[in-house]
Amino acid sequence: LADNIIEGDFLKVRLFGGGINTRYKAHTITKIDVDLKTGLKEKFEGRIKIIDNNFGFVDHVFVSKNLIEKNKLVQSDFIKGIKIISYDKKKSKFSWRCLVIK
Repeated sequence: LADNIIEGDFLKVRLFGGGINTRYKAHTITKIDVDLKTGLKEKFEGRIKIIDNNFGFVDHVFVSKNLIEKNKLVQSDFIKGIKIISYDKKKSKFSWRCLVIK
């Protein structure tokens, strides 16, 4: 299954094991289709603001340096894409991150 999974896919996972200080093992893993209206993954559009040539934002959506370089984006380009909820370790909260630019 790992060969068919790409970043942003939704998975249904059944786990077994557990307890204090133990690991869980996957019993089953199934790729599932999720409607973009679920709130975890949504379409977005807007103008990008690139910061220090390292990363950017479209409104409150984080855009990585890799996506900026891959799509040859420059300051104020209008883009459309798909955003997903992602956990920001530095801020210890969930926020939007650009998954793909169309």
